[in-house]
Amino acid sequence: MARILPLPLMATLLFCGCARLSTQAGGPLAPEARLKAEADGIREDLEAFRERKFRELPRIVQLPASAKCSVWDSAAQIGWVARKGLEPSSSVDAIFQATGLIRPGGNASHQRERMDCVVVKAMFQSRSRRIVVFDDSTVDRRQSLAHEMVHALQSEKLNLDTMLRSRSEPDAFLGKLGALEGEADFVADRVVGAASSPGCVDPSASILWTLDRSIHAVPQLAETPPIVGLPVYSPNVLGQRLACLLYARWGAAGLDTLLNRPPRGSFQLIHPTEYLKDVHEVDWDTAWSGIGQLPAGWLPAGQMRIGEVRLAALPLTWDRNLAADALRGEGLGWRGDRIWMARDREGRAAYVWRMSFSNPEKATEFGRLWWRILSIRRDRNLPAFEKRRRRSMWFEPGRGTHLVCAKGSDVLVSEGFDSLFAIKIQKSAFPRPR
Repeated sequence: MARILPLPLMATLLFCGCARLSTQAGGPLAPEARLKAEADGIREDLEAFRERKFRELPRIVQLPASAKCSVWDSAAQIGWVARKGLEPSSSVDAIFQATGLIRPGGNASHQRERMDCVVVKAMFQSRSRRIVVFDDSTVDRRQSLAHEMVHALQSEKLNLDTMLRSRSEPDAFLGKLGALEGEADFVADRVVGAASSPGCVDPSASILWTLDRSIHAVPQLAETPPIVGLPVYSPNVLGQRLACLLYARWGAAGLDTLLNRPPRGSFQLIHPTEYLKDVHEVDWDTAWSGIGQLPAGWLPAGQMRIGEVRLAALPLTWDRNLAADALRGEGLGWRGDRIWMARDREGRAAYVWRMSFSNPEKATEFGRLWWRILSIRRDRNLPAFEKRRRRSMWFEPGRGTHLVCAKGSDVLVSEGFDSLFAIKIQKSAFPRPR
């Protein structure tokens, strides 16, 4: 199993030099002249390391810390930063709530807004080619500045606006961020000689457990929900390791490959060997008609791939002892998923969720895990699973609203529909054993 190095680790939002997972405090920022001199020194080292020169140097300004939230909000509204790409839409939030990724009453979008104003230290505004540094930066100011200058150099090679605005699901978007943020963190650490660089390792899925513990060790982030914290920090931590691996093998050409062919999603971020082999996740991107006719009164309300990093947030949201067992070692063994959601006239949500795992044992293990989490969410004991021919079933007789079926390396979850439709879905979603 890959060695998990100690955290805290550097993590940032896209185009945003944000707080390291550390509470160490430093002195105030130097005057503008010293900031410019620092940027000039970083530029020379950056151009030498990346073997590429700036066509146009970004403008660097310093603003008071009190302006952070207003500047960040304005930048997000006009597309200068990629906050909207990580921030769930109302329909995605609804899926998160229905599946239990967010506790009742929770809202991932609101939590992201709260988090932004805590962690932002600097940002690169791509359209104006301006780097904004806020005067509350700590001892990692040079690293934050170098990180934003890497983004500025990226923007001269790639059309970042097009890359980030192209249609993609949330998990696929994490792959793009992993390429951009991973290269920025890796190169910035090399340029400024940051001591906290995580090194070049091939992490196992257990890094999600380790990363979540590190996030919650920082007082300002202690209440950050896993569904928010993991997607925000994973692209930096996992992307940096992937960038390091590619650089170790192919030098600057390896970093160019990462930018030109970003990971397909969190699966390839978590498992670099799968990225190198270009192994794809299993997916079922199809219309509702391919799953089964909806009952009367129900209408489709969207579909998406949840992805491995967000699926890891499920046990972390409800029971960290369960999460420790599920995420250490080989982790969940996720290999793909697709969730379809529907609503009725009263606004109630129901969904069908199909998942693939690395082997039948991992599939059954997740079925048990999900059923235990569902018992916690419902605050009552649910029936034990029933072993049937070639499959394991978890079902609540009489209520008919919850179904979990593990067959081969697949798992099917249905919630919110009546029992007859749940059984129908079970048959149509498993046309043949894997």
